[in-house]
Amino acid sequence: GKGKDGKGKGERMRGDRPGNRQEIENKIRDLCADNPVVRNPDFDWRCRRFLGELKAKDEARFEEALAMLHASTVEKEREAVRNWAAYLNTLLRKFDSELYEELKDKDLQTSLMPRQGGGSERPRGLRPGGGGNAED
Repeated sequence: GKGKDGKGKGERMRGDRPGNRQEIENKIRDLCADNPVVRNPDFDWRCRRFLGELKAKDEARFEEALAMLHASTVEKEREAVRNWAAYLNTLLRKFDSELYEELKDKDLQTSLMPRQGGGSERPRGLRPGGGGNAED
């Protein structure tokens, strides 16, 4: 079966190795502790996956990316950025556009794959034999 991240066994990303995720979480926590502006929830799943893939490819580049995020945000005013998750993702995309495009292509391929699973799916609110209205 599929886990809560929607990936089946064997569909894990390179950066999603046991222990790797916890190390990335620790690095994010450390960055947030040293930075008065950035908060842990600002790192959405895309940002965390990007960092995981980067770490799996090149540990030194991973550390550079964290340093860049810190340097780019430490003197910003929290209110100056409307969407911190989007801002952090933009910084990472500029840091390694090749990796960003690779992950974007994987997302696109995944979204184009037919869903697995049995049973018929019907739109919410429709009952078998009904026209979709509560009165039917």
